[in-house]
Amino acid sequence: MSINWEEKFENKLGLNESDYNKVLSTINNEENKDNYNFKCISLDIPRTISKEDRLKNPQLSSNLEEVLKVFSSSNDGLGYISGMSFITKMIIKLTDNNKIKTYIILKNIFENQNIKGFYNNNYKNVFEKYKLLFKEKMPLLFQHFEKNKIQSELFIIIWLKSLFSFEFDENIAEYIFKVFIYKNDFDIYIYAILSIFMIYENELLSKKNDEILIFCFSIKGVEVNKFIEKFNKYIKL
Repeated sequence: MSINWEEKFENKLGLNESDYNKVLSTINNEENKDNYNFKCISLDIPRTISKEDRLKNPQLSSNLEEVLKVFSSSNDGLGYISGMSFITKMIIKLTDNNKIKTYIILKNIFENQNIKGFYNNNYKNVFEKYKLLFKEKMPLLFQHFEKNKIQSELFIIIWLKSLFSFEFDENIAEYIFKVFIYKNDFDIYIYAILSIFMIYENELLSKKNDEILIFCFSIKGVEVNKFIEKFNKYIKL
């Protein structure tokens, strides 16, 4: 399904190329020589970009590093936190290596209170909505989780902090992200969680206690078409 997500994207911060270049001109200053955020970014780049990524897109590594440095330098109060690199890589790919667009999109999505909250360790609102929708849409599995005292937060935080771009197939992460921008609704990510639960519902119902947690932590190779089929049952484009 084709999603015209860029047409729906709102640059609410009114950022442009000039804003990017203004920050870019400062990142190599002497005062940034020992910048902690920059050191973390340099360490994260190799684990964010695979060999396959490098072969397909030789500029990806340098583009990613530059955008993250500019972003962290203009990201007051938050800076750079591990996980941001995977989100940024996803956006760079979606914008065909356009660093300016990537920066503008990144800055704007981090104005979303739920995304910003996750990076500030504030999960309350998201998990309240998650439990509400989980109970409503999948009551049998919800009751099973409750009975076995499953702390979904333990693995869901990992999924959401990188907007599914760390542990899952990049096509899944990109599809969810496009829908999120198109709909301008963070609940899209909660429906993505439920879609994964739906795929593995029988296996999850057959497990108990820590077996459920171990299984959820091991979920990685979700089949893209199967995920999209389940996910599209929840969303209306």
